[in-house]
Amino acid sequence: MNQLKLIIVEDIAREFVKEDPDFVTIGTAGLGKTAVELIKSSRPDLVLLDYCLPDFNGSEVIKQVRTFNQEVDFIVITAVRDVPLVQECLRLGIRDYLIK
Repeated sequence: MNQLKLIIVEDIAREFVKEDPDFVTIGTAGLGKTAVELIKSSRPDLVLLDYCLPDFNGSEVIKQVRTFNQEVDFIVITAVRDVPLVQECLRLGIRDYLIK
């Protein structure tokens, strides 16, 4: 089975996949801008994305990535429990939304 190429934009998410042989982490980022650049250059299959980033939010990361990559899947991981936020992320085409 092929491993899914993964980018993690969040610290805690590393724990989700560190022991799973189906994933290979090809990059990590702590800022939205860095995440967008990394996704553009490395073409991952999946991005674990924290919604609350120091420079801009997860929705902005997804919007910027969608201008050049419609295929990558996002799983948003956050402590924010806001229905309109979840709806916005779903409209942007995320795969799933996990509450910390």
